[in-house]
Amino acid sequence: MSTCHTEGRLLQNFRFDRVEVRPSERALLIDGKPVELGSRAFDVLQALITHRDRVVTKDELLDMVWPGLVVEENNLQAQVSALRKLLGPKAIATIPGRGYQFVATEQKLEAQSIIAAESAAPPALPDAATPANNVTDGTRPEARGRSTLPARMQQHKGRVAVIAVTAALLAGVAGYWTVRQPVKVEVKPPPSSTTVSNVPAMSLVILPFTNLTGDPNLAFIADGLTAKITAGFSRAPGGGGFIVDAATASGYKDKTATAQKIGRDLGVRFVLQGNVQRSGTTIRIETQLADATTNAQLWSDSFDGDMSDRFALYERVITRIGNSIGSEMMTAAARDSEKRKGNPQVADLLTRAYALILQPMSLTNYQQMEALAREALALEPNNVAAMARLATSLAGQAGNYPDAFEDNITEKKLVEARDLALKVKELDPEISSVYLVFFAYAMAHDDFGGGRRAYETYLSLYPKGSSAYQLMAVSYFYGGEPRRAIEFLTQAGNLNPNPKGQGVDRMMNLCRAHYMLGDYDSAIQWCLKALDTDPKNHYSHAYLAMAYSAKGEDEKARAAVAELRKLPLGRQLSQKFERPQPSYPAAYKEWYEKKFLPVARKVGVIP
Repeated sequence: MSTCHTEGRLLQNFRFDRVEVRPSERALLIDGKPVELGSRAFDVLQALITHRDRVVTKDELLDMVWPGLVVEENNLQAQVSALRKLLGPKAIATIPGRGYQFVATEQKLEAQSIIAAESAAPPALPDAATPANNVTDGTRPEARGRSTLPARMQQHKGRVAVIAVTAALLAGVAGYWTVRQPVKVEVKPPPSSTTVSNVPAMSLVILPFTNLTGDPNLAFIADGLTAKITAGFSRAPGGGGFIVDAATASGYKDKTATAQKIGRDLGVRFVLQGNVQRSGTTIRIETQLADATTNAQLWSDSFDGDMSDRFALYERVITRIGNSIGSEMMTAAARDSEKRKGNPQVADLLTRAYALILQPMSLTNYQQMEALAREALALEPNNVAAMARLATSLAGQAGNYPDAFEDNITEKKLVEARDLALKVKELDPEISSVYLVFFAYAMAHDDFGGGRRAYETYLSLYPKGSSAYQLMAVSYFYGGEPRRAIEFLTQAGNLNPNPKGQGVDRMMNLCRAHYMLGDYDSAIQWCLKALDTDPKNHYSHAYLAMAYSAKGEDEKARAAVAELRKLPLGRQLSQKFERPQPSYPAAYKEWYEKKFLPVARKVGVIP
């Protein structure tokens, strides 16, 4: 069990609202009844209460709660979010760019809560900012939402940035994994009743990577890689899930067991394992994800790098794993959830809604997401994850398919999405999907600058997320900067080369960025690649027709338009298609008038 290392430690009980914290028992009571709270989350709470007179920076909390360990900020964010779910959203305030402050009002007990210094008095700290409790628009990065990672990396060179799962990036956060901290390290099998139906859908164990180099002195490579990957998976989508802590997982080091056996022992759905090999100065790292219910391998990959540059290799491995396995896990969990439609649970509903994001973008998918989110909210009206999912599904419909609705319906969807996003941001500032909603609302209301700031903030929160780079590319496209768009799309592909789901949108966006450049051959190739994966992508059909027409290949252009017309949305494209608003940069407006509109009208993509 971890112990919070602080200069001053809360010794006596502390009470606020319906909550009582008992440090000597490491217990949390709500309405007088004990509630389950992970060891790390308790340490975070104790540290915040101990220093409630000021802002506690993220670096301080990381050093207090994880002393001497390589841990990234998303681990801390997951613990704070777990605490907010138990204590209420306003007990802990987020101070953008700095840290957190405990702001709930203490109710005095007969024996006053005291802070006892175990050694010297704590050192002087910078003046704390007043807690900001009324963040509303969430779009200006200079004021709110900026990541502190660059500064932290300079101050703590031993800490390595670790990427969160892609699913968390595109759709924000539909729920959290928390690090399960058992009192005893040894693993004991749960009752024999453990089945797919009662194992959390998004539960994962990362087994210690095996050292196959033949050199015991290189075991640190496998151990370090395992630790870094585990640290990166503290926050992810799905609801009701967890990641087994490293101490428990280490019990399987150098042992042979099937994924099913491990899944039964630990009560998890997925098992990630890997090994490290060496040939001369070359290191090879192999990884695979298995379904513990079937022993089926869901995903695998291998990576080669040079010993002299192994840290770059680590980063590439961690990033690729983070951007790959989340979609595999979510898809498998959603399939099981579909089988339980007769007994709807909120976690199941949100898992199914999230899995739709991993499929090619379509209006039907967004509408199904909306229905699932509304059903979840009917069961739990205050579920923040369901609010976030509903907000993004509404914004996705209105922002991507405005031609499918009357103007008043589009506006109604945008307003509801914005209001939900603002509420989500107030209840849980760590959920990033609000910035996707703010972008859609800003762009629909002729605020190009606000939309760009929203995406910049989103990227600053997840600097290694493939979807964040892809969304920034969209912003640059509408800014009339196709080369910058291609740079961001290329980076998105490096982070997650999977052609499915987000990959279709990436290829489609590469098509239209190359079309804007006048590179029609490349545009055609990217459109065809997108259509190979998703034949119903109407943007790809439209740009393919225009690229053929721009090259003088009219017969192929007519064939592409004919395919477009077979799609429901393809029959509804109107003058709104790609049309700029007054706030759009002049470069885009000029391209639209001179290059896009004449060809689009010629081939009949728009009237």
